[in-house]
Amino acid sequence: MKDLGGNLERLKVKNRQIILKLLNNHEAMSRKDIAQTISLTSASVTQLCTEMINEGLIIEIGESDEQKKVGRKKVFIDINYKNRYALCINIEKFTTTICLADLQSQVISLDKIKTDNKIEATKFLLQIADICKKILADNNVEKTIGIGVSIRGLVDNKKGISKHAYEIWDKEVDIKSLLEKELKFPVTIQNNMRAFAQAEIIYGTGKQYHNLLFLKWFPGVGSAIVIDNNVYEGNHGTAAEIGHYIVEFDGQRCKCGKIGCLETKVSFDAIINSIRLIYSEKTTPILYELTNGQKENISLVIENYLVTYKGDMDLYVLEIIHKSIVKLAQVTVNATALIAPQKIIVYGKFFKNKLILSTFEKECSLIDAKYKDGLSIKSKLIDKTSYIGALAIAVEEFFFKVGGL
Repeated sequence: MKDLGGNLERLKVKNRQIILKLLNNHEAMSRKDIAQTISLTSASVTQLCTEMINEGLIIEIGESDEQKKVGRKKVFIDINYKNRYALCINIEKFTTTICLADLQSQVISLDKIKTDNKIEATKFLLQIADICKKILADNNVEKTIGIGVSIRGLVDNKKGISKHAYEIWDKEVDIKSLLEKELKFPVTIQNNMRAFAQAEIIYGTGKQYHNLLFLKWFPGVGSAIVIDNNVYEGNHGTAAEIGHYIVEFDGQRCKCGKIGCLETKVSFDAIINSIRLIYSEKTTPILYELTNGQKENISLVIENYLVTYKGDMDLYVLEIIHKSIVKLAQVTVNATALIAPQKIIVYGKFFKNKLILSTFEKECSLIDAKYKDGLSIKSKLIDKTSYIGALAIAVEEFFFKVGGL
């Protein structure tokens, strides 16, 4: 009987999870429509929905406008997105974002600090914990479901460990244990690209398409794969590392330890290093003038140019940029041949530029005629990248997976 009770409880959680996911993907629905969609009896759906309404997880939002000859009008229900909150921590190379948001990704409070890789990781995480405590105290929210942490590099998300956060920490850091001890909430961590992929599943394109390739450009190249609406991790969480595909066997050593990775050819640092090699008043007169003849100004000028593509630029500089786009397109086409995604979701500072995106798509089409228009689309979450991934992994782990319990 004990096992039977446990099985019934697991079934209940599973059905709640299905209902919550359905409402998230399709927005408001009636109990009858939910029952028909997930093949449960109307009585079962009504009972589950009544429980979740009493718990504040879902709410009734109004009646259908349909004119029915007999019977009552449909009453629509939806997730009560304002009833639960999550802390989001996104640790990037230069900046760390700490945010409190509701389930619908509306920001309640957001703070940004410089990512300090000069001090011990433990000290930096304690600084983050102090900011989290202040945010919680200032906003006095009652129902915080947990904390999501997204970070670049290799992650063991089961143990909650950052194994190698490229250019931040070069050793393992037990993020989960430290933050759970300090903040008394459950913590989940994930690689920043896979966290963003989870965000697209919950809040973006994943509501329409179930097999996706994600591609981020700036400052490096990041990627992730979604298969059947699940973020694919692979062995040791290293799947879909497009930035670390080998493109030059006798090339430079990458920060990951391998030689000749795509990152060493098309990352922002790689582009700047190539431009520095040809930089002179004679070879690059426009850039020379824009930088006042100072090499240390190249990064800022080129970054602004790549983001806006406004103004004139030297032919040699444009050739370097174009070669980077071509190289990225080649690797992307190879990746799409392997996984055949329904869509490629692109984001990152460089893909905000319409000319860079259109050039990238053109080069992909030249390499493979089957690379059709509209295969790659710009993420609608591009302005929320500083926190949306961390939020999504918390919402998935501590809300949807547990049926809101």
